[in-house]
Amino acid sequence: MRAGQHRGFPAEPLTWPARACRLAFRSALIRAQADAVQPAPLEAAFQHYAGMSRQAASLITLGVYPTSLRVASLQRVADLMSCYGALPQPLDVAQMIFR
Repeated sequence: MRAGQHRGFPAEPLTWPARACRLAFRSALIRAQADAVQPAPLEAAFQHYAGMSRQAASLITLGVYPTSLRVASLQRVADLMSCYGALPQPLDVAQMIFR
């Protein structure tokens, strides 16, 4: 039985369907990331759906969504939130990551 802030969260590992969903999401994210770096399909989509000129569409770059989690990066956000009063106390994000 878990207590405190973890009360109500399941203590057992992820079930097969949950693991399958997580893997499917990660796989789709990786495929989308690979597709997003190819300029020709993106430029064609911008021209067709947004009505952009070829020249304007060629100037657009898309951001990158991380396909993995860096605990240090997430901890830096939590530390800043704590520093500026958005969190009532410091937060150790490593304890919250399910691996």
